[in-house]
Formats: sequence, structure tokens, C-alpha cells
Amino acid sequence: MAKTVHQLDVPLRNAAFLGISCAESILRFSWLLNKQLGADFVYAEQSHELISPFATFQFFDEEAALHFLLISNKVEETRLSLALKNIDYILVCIGPDADKPLLRWSNRVKQIEGVVGCYPLLSDKGILKKLATILAK
Repeated sequence: MAKTVHQLDVPLRNAAFLGISCAESILRFSWLLNKQLGADFVYAEQSHELISPFATFQFFDEEAALHFLLISNKVEETRLSLALKNIDYILVCIGPDADKPLLRWSNRVKQIEGVVGCYPLLSDKGILKKLATILAK
């Protein structure tokens, strides 16, 4: 009898990033995101040393199997990434086809009062590549 191999039908997880420039505090900005997008971002304690000093809010979309993180890019004088010094917040989407929901959200984020810019970020090098590797596990 031939040996059969079973594979789980689990979609690949990847991470997509939006860079957001906004002068609001992360607490107020997460509230504005919740209001504008119908999301439910809540404060999250981060265990990974790379992002633990930076304020982080998270939201789980169980229907779409997506996990969203809103990470502050600045704590006092320290930045998560010096290359992204004009960006105040990084919105991360983790899950299958993670870039599609972020592209839909980007136009709605731009409509929030106080948002100066909202840009898709590439995760092919630097700190975003490290974050993508860590978060997509």
C-alpha cells in the first residue's frame, strides 16, 4: 500500500506595512483609527525585545484571520528606524494576503484629521525585514 502524505490547508502568513505621519498621540490616534475603520485596537504588551520599548496597539480580525499592529516609531529620542524618521506610526497587517486590507485602509486613514501622510512601506530590508520575519512566525 502506498504511503499517503497529508498537508494542512493553512494559508501562508506574511506581513505588510503602512507608514503614517500624524501629530496625535498613539492613544488618540488608535481611537481615531477605531472610529474611522470600525476596528478595535487595544493596548498590547509586546514580548519581543525589538519592539517592546515602543507603544503598541493590536486588533484581531478573526473573520479574515488577520492580526493588525499599530506601533509607535518613537519613544523619547529613540526611533524604531532612523530611516523612517518622518513616520510617526507603523501599521502592520499579518496574515494571508496582508497587503490587500492595508491598501483598502490607506485611503480611509488619509481621511483622518491630523494625518499628514500614509505610505505603503517595503519590507525587503532593514528593520522592517526583521519585523516581518519576527511577526509572521
